[in-house]
Formats: sequence, structure tokens, C-alpha cells
Amino acid sequence: MSSEAITLGLANQWGPILFGIIYGLIIGSKIDSEEINRAKYPIVLISGLLIAMALGTYPEYQWTLFDHVIRISEAFISTIIGLFTMMLIRRQ
Repeated sequence: MSSEAITLGLANQWGPILFGIIYGLIIGSKIDSEEINRAKYPIVLISGLLIAMALGTYPEYQWTLFDHVIRISEAFISTIIGLFTMMLIRRQ
């Protein structure tokens, strides 16, 4: 296997995950949880989730919920992980 094929395989595997984590960290750094009212907090989280869902270019995981097919990607999962990680870091 050539080095180009190995590099491309790693980029396809880890690219969406790293992009999602970096994007989640950026979103999490913009959220100041002390200044957000408790009523606005879910709205910010939901909007962050919707942005993360828009990142899902290639849905790897899908299931059916209330007769709707839900599709998410590795970029979505890693964005949520990055979002909550940065929010936890900022609370410290």
C-alpha cells in the first residue's frame, strides 16, 4: 500500500472527527455559561446541536425514532464532545 493511500485513509477516518472536535471547542469557547440565563441555556445548546448536525456530511449511524430516520455522523458526535469539553473547561 502506498503512502498516499495510507494518508488518504487516515484523513477520511480522522478528518471529520478532528474537525468536529475543533469546531465544538470553538462553539464551547463562545458560550459563557455564567452569563446565560437558565431559560436561554437550552436554546444555545439546541442551536449548537443544529449546527453540528449541519456538519454531518456522511451519516455513518442511523436509527428510527417515532417513524423518522435519524442520521448522525462522526463529525456530529465529535462536535458535541468538543462543545461539552470546552464548557467544562470554562467552568473550572
